Amino acid sequence: MIKNYLKIAYRNLVRNKVYSALNIVGLGIGLSCFFVISLFIRHELSYDDHSNGDRIYRVIGNESNSSSGKSKTGMVNPLIASEAMEKIPAIEKYTRVWRDIGRIKLFSKLDSSLFSPATLVDPDFTTIFDIEFLLGSRESSFKKVNSALITEDEAIRVFGSAQEAMGEELSIRQDVFVIDGIVKTPPTNSSLEYTLLLPYDAVEPSLRLASSWRSYFSAQVYFLLNDQANLEEVDSGIENIFIANGVGEKGTDKIALQRLKDIHFSLDVKNDKVRAKSDRQYVLIFSGVAFFILLSAVFNFISLTLSQSVQRTKEVGVRKVIGSGRKDLFVQFFMESLLYVIVAVILAIVLAEFLIPQLEGLLERKIRGVFEYNLSLFLWVLVLVIALAAIGSIYPMVLANKKRTADMLRGGGKMMFKSHRLINGVTVFQMVVFVLLVCGVFVGKRQMEFLQNENLGFDNKNVLLLDMSSSQYLENKIEPLRNELSRISGIESISRTSQVPPGTGGVVVNDAWDYNIYNYSIDERFLETLGMELVAGRNFVATDVVISSRAMFLPKEERDKLIQNVLISETAARKFGFSPDSIGAFVNTGFIKSKVIGIVKDFHYVSKREPIDPVVFQKGSPDRARKLAIRLTPGSIKESMKSIHEVYKSVTDQANPDYHFLDEQFNQQYKQELVMTKVIDGLTIISALIAFMGLFGLSGYNASRRMKEMGIRKVLGAGFMSIQKTLNIAFLKKLLLAITIATPVVVYWMNQWLSSFAYQISPPVFILAVAILAATFFILLTTSIHSIKAFLINPVEILKDE
Repeated sequence: MIKNYLKIAYRNLVRNKVYSALNIVGLGIGLSCFFVISLFIRHELSYDDHSNGDRIYRVIGNESNSSSGKSKTGMVNPLIASEAMEKIPAIEKYTRVWRDIGRIKLFSKLDSSLFSPATLVDPDFTTIFDIEFLLGSRESSFKKVNSALITEDEAIRVFGSAQEAMGEELSIRQDVFVIDGIVKTPPTNSSLEYTLLLPYDAVEPSLRLASSWRSYFSAQVYFLLNDQANLEEVDSGIENIFIANGVGEKGTDKIALQRLKDIHFSLDVKNDKVRAKSDRQYVLIFSGVAFFILLSAVFNFISLTLSQSVQRTKEVGVRKVIGSGRKDLFVQFFMESLLYVIVAVILAIVLAEFLIPQLEGLLERKIRGVFEYNLSLFLWVLVLVIALAAIGSIYPMVLANKKRTADMLRGGGKMMFKSHRLINGVTVFQMVVFVLLVCGVFVGKRQMEFLQNENLGFDNKNVLLLDMSSSQYLENKIEPLRNELSRISGIESISRTSQVPPGTGGVVVNDAWDYNIYNYSIDERFLETLGMELVAGRNFVATDVVISSRAMFLPKEERDKLIQNVLISETAARKFGFSPDSIGAFVNTGFIKSKVIGIVKDFHYVSKREPIDPVVFQKGSPDRARKLAIRLTPGSIKESMKSIHEVYKSVTDQANPDYHFLDEQFNQQYKQELVMTKVIDGLTIISALIAFMGLFGLSGYNASRRMKEMGIRKVLGAGFMSIQKTLNIAFLKKLLLAITIATPVVVYWMNQWLSSFAYQISPPVFILAVAILAATFFILLTTSIHSIKAFLINPVEILKDE
C-alpha cells in the first residue's frame, strides 16, 4: 500500500512540474538559509565556551567620560592582579595577558629570519582557560623561568612540525627561552588569540613597563572566582585597591568585572586586543531574518500545496466513490507532501554545504558544516518535515468530511475555500518580508558609502604605515631607514610618529577632566604627510624640544621645570576654552607643562561610530615615535613598494617589513558592517526568489481559476489593460497593506541602527520611498506574467467546455 501511495505521489509530482519545482525549490532555499544562519548564530553564541567560563571575569576600566559617554578599556594596570589575589578571598587564580610585546626572533632550521607575535601570560593561564596540550603538559608548563609554549600551527609554520619545535630556542633582547610545550591553536570562536606564550614575570621586569600605579602601561587581567563569589564585593575590593594606590576616587565607577562570555559582544570596550568582536544586534537581526525567511518558505509551501489541493476536489470525490475514507485520503496526500518535503530538505542540505564555505570566507572565521554539527538541528528538521507534510494533508481530509460527493463530482476544480484568508495572508507576509529586506539593504549601503567616502579631515589615500616597534633592534634602525627611504623618487614625504588613524594614540591622564584627551607623538612632517590642516598658529619645527616619555618618572620638582610645545585639535581647543588668539598659552596635558603653538583641524581618528574627542600632538621622542608614515606618489606605488622592500632589507637585514596601507586599515573598522551588508544583500536576493516563486504560483492559481471569466471579458471586448487591472487589482491591495505594515517597522529599525553611529546619513525618507518602489515594481512584474498569459489565450479554447 505504501509503495502504491509513493508511486501516485511521484506521478503527481512529475505531472505538475512547474508547481512541484516551485514548491521544492522555494522550501529548499528557505531551509538552506535557515540552516546556514542558525549555524552562524550558534557559532557567535559559542564564543569563549570554557569549562570554568561562568567563573572567569576580566577587569575593565572606565578611562573617563568621553563625548559619547563612558569610555571603557579592557587594559588596566597589571599590578592589580597579584594584590587583588592577596586581598580578595573570592579570587582563586589570576592571569595577566599582554600582546603588545611584538614579534620575537625564532631560531629555525628552515628559516633563521622568522618572527612570531608573542603574548605574555601568567602560569595559571593554562588552568583558567581550557588550553589543550599536544606535547608537554599543563603541570610542567612555565615551571622553568625560561620556558615557552607555542601553538601547533605556528610550530609547523616555523619548525616544520610540532615535534621539531620542542626544545627549540627563541630570544627577546638578551634573554633566551626554550619551547617545552605545544598547545592546540585557539579555535575561531575564542576571544583569546595567541601563537607564542611567554612567562609574564620572566619578560616584563626586563622591559620595566609597570613600575608604578600611575604608569601608562596596561594589560588584560583575568580572574577565576570561586563558586561563592559576590561580584559586587569583588568589584568594590578591586576599586578600593586602586584608590588606596592613588588611582581614581571612590564612586567614580572606574573598575568593573566583565563576564568572559560577554567579551565577544563588548564593542564599547576599546583597546583590549581580543579577536573579532561582533555587535549583538546583528545576532538578533540575523535571528529575525532566519525566522522570517523560514516562515516565508513554509507559508509559501503551505499556500501552494493548498491551492493545488483545492483544484483536486473531483479527484477526492472519485476516491470517495470507490471507497476511500478520511484516513486513506490523509495518508495519500501526506505521502505526497512528505515526498515534496524530503526532496526539499535534501536540496537544502546540499545548498547549505555549498553556502557555508562562502560565508566562512566572507566572515573570515570557521563555521561548522551541517553534517559536522550535533543532532539537535536534525531533530528540529525532522519535526518540521512531519509537520509540513501533515499540514499539506489536512485540507483534502476536511474536504472529504464536509462536502458531499455529488457536489465534488459536479463542481470539479471549481470547488474551493469559501475564504482565501490563509493564502492572502501568506501573500501579504511575503511582501512585508521582501519590503523590509530591500529597505534594509538600501539604508545599509547608503550609510556605508557615507562612512567611507565623506571627508575624514585627513587624506588616507596612498599612505603606508611602516611599524618598527617589534624589537629594540628595529627601533635603532628607524632614523637610518628614514634617511634612505627619503631618497626614493616615488615617496613624497615621510613622518615619524607613535600612531596614525585609525588609532587614538595614548590617553592623557588628568583626573580633573570629565573627558578623554588622546595623544600623538609626531614630528614636523606629520601634518604634511597625512594632509591635515593647521587652522591657527604654527607647526612643529626641527628645533622644538623633544621630551622623553620617561620624564613622567622624574621627581615632581624636576618635571615642573620642563616645558614642551604642543598642537591641539579644534575639539581640544573648545574643551580648553581656547581660541586662535590663545596661541602661546599653557595647558596641563598630563605630567609635563605644555605650550600650545598651533590648532589642527578636527579629523576622524577612529570610526565614525564614535564622536571626535580632543587630541594633543607633542613632538615625538624616539622611545614613542616608532612608526613611519610614508606618502607615496600616485601611479608609482608598485615600483615604490619594490624599492621600499629593498631599502628595508639593506638597512635592517630583515626581509619582511611590518606595514599596511592607511585606507585599507581605516576601512577595517567598518568590516563588520560591510560584511553584514553583503550577507543581507544575499538574503534579500534569496527572499526575493522565494517571494517570486510564491507569488508566481499564487498568481498563476488566481489566474487559472478566473480563466473562463477572462475569456468572457475578452469576448465582450475587454482590452489588455482591462484584463491586467482585473487580475492585478487584488495584488495591488495586498501590496498596499504590506507597505502599510512594513513602513513603521522599517522606520523604527533604521532609527535604532543609525543611532549607533555618531555620524550618520540624514533621515532616509527618500531611500525608503525608492526601496518601496523597487519592491512594488518587482511584485507587479511577477504577478503580470500570468495576466499577460491569460490575455494571449484564445477565448474559444477556454469556453469550449461550456
